[in-house]
Amino acid sequence: MDYEAHFSRVPESKDTRLRPYQVRDIQMLTMMAERFVPELPVYEGIKVDKERFSYLLRHHVTNSQSFAGWVVTDENDLPVGCMGATIVSSFLSHDKIANDTWLFVLPGWRTLKNGNKLVEAYKAWGLKMGAVLIKGSCTGGYRPDEMSMFMKRLGFTPIGGLFHIRTDETHLVKQLQALKG
Repeated sequence: MDYEAHFSRVPESKDTRLRPYQVRDIQMLTMMAERFVPELPVYEGIKVDKERFSYLLRHHVTNSQSFAGWVVTDENDLPVGCMGATIVSSFLSHDKIANDTWLFVLPGWRTLKNGNKLVEAYKAWGLKMGAVLIKGSCTGGYRPDEMSMFMKRLGFTPIGGLFHIRTDETHLVKQLQALKG
C-alpha cells in the first residue's frame, strides 16, 4: 500500500465511521506514528520504535479492561484517525482513572466531527469502565490553544499545565549548539 498517498489524501467528503481498532489496522497505525509523531514538538528528536509500537497494539487489541483504542475510517474502512486510552486504579485509592494515550487524525481528515467521534468514544468507555476521572491531556504540543478549546468544548476542564525536562542526547546537543550561538 502507498501509505504516503493515503496520509496526504484530502477527500471531498470527510465523513468517517468510528470503530474499535483491530489487528488489521496495526500496520497503518504504526506507519502513521512513524510518519507524524516526529512533527509533534514534545517528541522532537525521538524516533518511533515501530516494533515496540506494533507489539503494544497487538498485545492490547483484546485488552479492553485496561486499554482501548478506536479508529475513524474512510469509505474503504482504512484508518484516517485514531485514539487510544488506558485505565488504572489510582495510586491514592481504588478509584479508576482513564488516561488518553494518543489522539490523531490525518491532516486531510481533520474536522471537529472526526475528532469528536474519537474523544466521545473514549469518554463513553471511561464511564462504562467506572472511571471517576477521565483525563484529556493535549501533550503533543500541536496547536495548544486550539486543542485546549477543542477539549473544553467536549466537557474537559483545564487543570494546571504540562511541563517536562528533555534529557535525550538529540535535544541536549541542540541546546548546546544554541548556547554556542
